[in-house]
Amino acid sequence: MIRQTLKKPFKRIGDRIPDTWDRGQVGIGTLIVFIAMVLVAAIAAGVLINTAGFLQSKSQQTGEEASSQVTNQLQVVSKTGQVTSGLTSTKETHLLATFQGSSGGTTEDFLDETVITVTDTTADSSDNTLGDGNGNQFTFTDGESKDLTFTPINESAYTVSDGSTTITVDLDGGEALTAGTDGFDLAIPDGQGTDVTVHLASTLDTETVEEKTSELTLGDGTSTIGVLDEGDVTLETQVSSVTVQDGNGDTFTVDTDGESATLTVEVLNDDSDLTDNTYRVTGPDGNSVEVDLGGTDALQFDEDVVLKNGGTEVQIGSGNTFATETLGLVDAETAGTSGKVDNLELLVMRGAGAEDIDLSGTVISMTAPDGSHSLTYSSNAPEEDSKFTIEAVQDEDGTEPVLSSGDRFKIIIDPGTLDAGATATVKITTQAGATKVVQLRVPDSLANKEAVNL
Repeated sequence: MIRQTLKKPFKRIGDRIPDTWDRGQVGIGTLIVFIAMVLVAAIAAGVLINTAGFLQSKSQQTGEEASSQVTNQLQVVSKTGQVTSGLTSTKETHLLATFQGSSGGTTEDFLDETVITVTDTTADSSDNTLGDGNGNQFTFTDGESKDLTFTPINESAYTVSDGSTTITVDLDGGEALTAGTDGFDLAIPDGQGTDVTVHLASTLDTETVEEKTSELTLGDGTSTIGVLDEGDVTLETQVSSVTVQDGNGDTFTVDTDGESATLTVEVLNDDSDLTDNTYRVTGPDGNSVEVDLGGTDALQFDEDVVLKNGGTEVQIGSGNTFATETLGLVDAETAGTSGKVDNLELLVMRGAGAEDIDLSGTVISMTAPDGSHSLTYSSNAPEEDSKFTIEAVQDEDGTEPVLSSGDRFKIIIDPGTLDAGATATVKITTQAGATKVVQLRVPDSLANKEAVNL
């Protein structure tokens, strides 16, 4: 069948349209609609492509950050606390020996390296020996005196020497200072330039050796601090420099920049009675003055200062002297009971698979008994509860403060002071967002410790 296209319009309404009539639309309106549809589709496609690209970039960045947080971890190798207090800095101790005559006479003691004059007081020449009861001895002639140096070794032994011969008395080994005859006097200096005699009949009834250390006590009439021999005390002031005086014309200047400085105290006499003895105060630059408590000297400052030690402080006004200033001996074994931890040291390295870590961008959050604190990096010195610093322990490539492969850095934090038994939490957050939480606990006893594991 051949389809025929109608070539003329209908003449009557209702006429049926043949199936063979093909119709089409033409004109500018149709073209505009078509172009608009194409543009809308293109814009939608562009939006979808941009969104997909953004989401891909964001997910990649998030993945990298998550990976960094997992892999760029710090590894804490050790946790150490530095102990401070004049009552814990037992850098030097003096062993004290105590003798009591076998006849029940006076008990006397002396410090390390004391010279004792030993005299044979009898005319019996049968056995004029002084020894350790184990065959090691000195021999005297009738009435002879010898200057012997007694040197305690530890808590259970001491040596006796006349300059050429030395014997050792081991108290733990059952030895004792013995006399072959009933007739030896031990003249022991008592610290005041005189001798106190202990008579030795056969064997000393009491022989003990103790650890003692010299202590300077400074007080302002309200509080006191104790500083052991060769211990430190912190000076704080509001001015830029302070002159330290001994009250007798000798001075030295300490530059403080309105903050703090460390003074070192050294006891210069080792007599058992330290009332009239002398101590030396040395500043950060090595200059010092000597204060003779037996004379007219006294420790003074030309500005108002506060001295701190072990959490205790004393104050002294410009030109004034301390209300309390004494030297004495304390038991070395118990001298550290009031010690405190004043510096935290965390030895860190890169964790397995970690990239280089710039510790200067690290933030440390610390929770301690005195509250929570946020610390940031300082290239100078640590500041209490605000700044931490870094010390390179192993840094062959010289990248400090960037922790690279093989490096070991020490993170140093000043927490103020932490008492024995105190706990603290340190959270280290690197620039990459990786966190390391470290739990710290101060040991229950800080006696005679300069550093402790936390």
